[in-house]
Amino acid sequence: KGLKTFVNRCNSCRSASFGTRSDLARGVCTTADQPQKMFLNSKPKALNVPRMAIKAEDGTAFKRVLLTVFGYYSQESQMVKGSTTVYKMIEDHCESSMFHTHLRLQDDFRSKHALLCLHVWMILRRLRKEGDDAKRFSQNLYEHFQRDVEMRIHREGVRVRVSKWLRELEDIFFGATLGYDNAIDKQSEDLSEALHRNVYGKEGDIMFAKALSRYVTRELASLRLTDTKAILEGQIGFNLGPDE
Repeated sequence: KGLKTFVNRCNSCRSASFGTRSDLARGVCTTADQPQKMFLNSKPKALNVPRMAIKAEDGTAFKRVLLTVFGYYSQESQMVKGSTTVYKMIEDHCESSMFHTHLRLQDDFRSKHALLCLHVWMILRRLRKEGDDAKRFSQNLYEHFQRDVEMRIHREGVRVRVSKWLRELEDIFFGATLGYDNAIDKQSEDLSEALHRNVYGKEGDIMFAKALSRYVTRELASLRLTDTKAILEGQIGFNLGPDE
């Protein structure tokens, strides 16, 4: 109840300019395509992106020696940098207009948090059986996510009982991801139903949740096609549009 009040308060300042979730269901403030056609023909593909080259400067050899001495190129350091890069990619990807214009998700705290949960879960699911390095990477990624959620709460103007909100949001994350896992692994329900509940709050046309389900299925398949090393090094990017 407390978290719902907090989320409603966070969203209230935006509703006048963007429209309510009911407005979105009626087609107000959106140009979404027909949801039953979205992601029907898009194929999975490896999510590798080209490695960014580090620009050479004067004294590069000396700098490399110093960086090596201070652990910049250590495996642990590379793991931290990789997880940082992947989380920044997730953040940027979740800001894509695709989720608002095509999938009719509102541009508010709740929807953004649900999208972040969904994409962090996809990475964590992919890495579950990939060994100790993947476990450390996953822990680093989750910690980035938690720090970001805390900063988002502060940006919404909350200054008291922050720990309480963080615990409740963490419970939401684990509840949602358990639902996604069970939908896939145990067929406890259709994935679209779990998404409709956790991402859309059981509101709006479930056809959009079905479209989101096809997107998630495509990206999970794309992650399976992606080298683990590329993920750990942060050299990946989720696909964007319905037709990719």
